[in-house]
Amino acid sequence: MKFARLALSIIILTMAAASFGQSIRLSVSGGLQGQLQLALLDQHIAGGRASLGVDYGPSFGAALQLRNATSFGPLGNVILDLDASYNFGSGHALSLAARGSAGPVALRLRGATAAGDSGRPLRPADPVFQPLPAVDAADVFSVQLGATYRLNRGLQLSADPTLLDPGAGLALLLPLEAQFSRLWNGHDLQLSLAGLVPLGGSGSEAWGAGGVGLRINRSRAASWNTWLLFGMGPSGFSPGLRLEVQESLDRAGTVAASLQLEPYRTDRPALQLGVNWTSAARSLPLNIWFEAAAPAARLELGVSVGFPL
Repeated sequence: MKFARLALSIIILTMAAASFGQSIRLSVSGGLQGQLQLALLDQHIAGGRASLGVDYGPSFGAALQLRNATSFGPLGNVILDLDASYNFGSGHALSLAARGSAGPVALRLRGATAAGDSGRPLRPADPVFQPLPAVDAADVFSVQLGATYRLNRGLQLSADPTLLDPGAGLALLLPLEAQFSRLWNGHDLQLSLAGLVPLGGSGSEAWGAGGVGLRINRSRAASWNTWLLFGMGPSGFSPGLRLEVQESLDRAGTVAASLQLEPYRTDRPALQLGVNWTSAARSLPLNIWFEAAAPAARLELGVSVGFPL
């Protein structure tokens, strides 16, 4: 019955893609559990675009992503995003986000809820927003209100206070960052303070950290980011590290890698590693990725390919 529903969904998506003259993406991944996903991406709708996907592994699921751009008073253009996914017997996720600008201030607002494993998202997370907290069997709720203020050409301040309930009671997550542009040899210096504060009788575990980062600007190539951090969590004091690099291999495509080692955090896995390769071919785009997390015991190796119709 599950395979019949998946086959029917594949037929419907293929017919929809053909009627719109777009392409579809097939993704296959394996690790601690396998997953097959078929997605119809970026279909043009009134005022925006829509993406739809179906997946199987370990159970049948579906995902929807909507984006709309509209005008709203002093904020000018406002971008609205709705991401929803549901996996029968596995989990669900729902996120509604909005962002816009008022003069030198960029504003963002997002509400989200998730539980269990809702399947692979249709699109990568929007880098404008802080990553959502890790999800286990319990429901996780969060409301994030963020702002980035550019004081001048050389200084930018960001704050993303987030009220969340990670299943153990309400807590306040407060990341603060300052970026000094072209401060050292054409590169950007970054400072960070962040922490999780339980509210009331919450059972959430507190943590706090600070650090310094360097954004390496490489002319026309993608920037590299590295952070050295030091924090305190339930297990005591420990150092932390973040690293994000991306390199163009010309005709061989683009490779990107990220590493996050923050043992003191209680809202994310202590270790997260990702490697991603994207081909340079436009007619048949190919993507291969590897992701791992610990101690959450998450391991995934996958490949996706796009088919023009």
